[in-house]
Amino acid sequence: MDKTAGPRPTPPSTRRGLLIGVVIGLCGTLVLVLAAAWMLGWLDEDSSSIADSSSDSSEHTVSIDTEHLAVELTVPGDVAINHVDVGPIQHPELDCRTVRYEFGGGLTVEAFAADCEVDASQQIQNGWHGAYRTLEDVPDPVDVTDMATGAGPAEIFVQEYAEYTNSSNFWDEPVAIVLLTEPVDADFPTLVLRSDKGELSREELTDIVFSLSTIENYSD
Repeated sequence: MDKTAGPRPTPPSTRRGLLIGVVIGLCGTLVLVLAAAWMLGWLDEDSSSIADSSSDSSEHTVSIDTEHLAVELTVPGDVAINHVDVGPIQHPELDCRTVRYEFGGGLTVEAFAADCEVDASQQIQNGWHGAYRTLEDVPDPVDVTDMATGAGPAEIFVQEYAEYTNSSNFWDEPVAIVLLTEPVDADFPTLVLRSDKGELSREELTDIVFSLSTIENYSD
């Protein structure tokens, strides 16, 4: 009779222990892989897409409600009024009343009194971007197009702006002149919107111009 003993079977408790160990190991590996993927940005596509879409829609409405102007316009989220100037124009050769709102992001909104004596040969350079009531005041408008807005018909064009210091620099500036259908002050019947040094593209300025509307119940 052969009494040679074969290998003993593994007890059930030991098999369960081995299985649990394998599962824990796999889970640990998965956690490490996910952590590495997050650190490398593989899992950040959806969150960045959400952030991008929210930033695309981050626009806000700005109201200009004064004795001279009463309009609203929609601007990018990072654009806001940072300077207001009301009074005589700052130009040695022009005697003209003006209302100016300077925004961050290169946007300027301004209006010039109808009785301004403007020379169409004015030089658009060295800090002077032009005093415009109608297109006739513009020295050399390029690519003029018409569009309707909630505040009145607009003419959009491009002008060349230059600065001469130690060197010569030139920019194409998109500009719009809007004939207000319901001006608050008859002395300021038009509105100018400009992208200083072309910081805003023509398309971006056109979107802002298109968003214009009149504030019905303006301040008296």
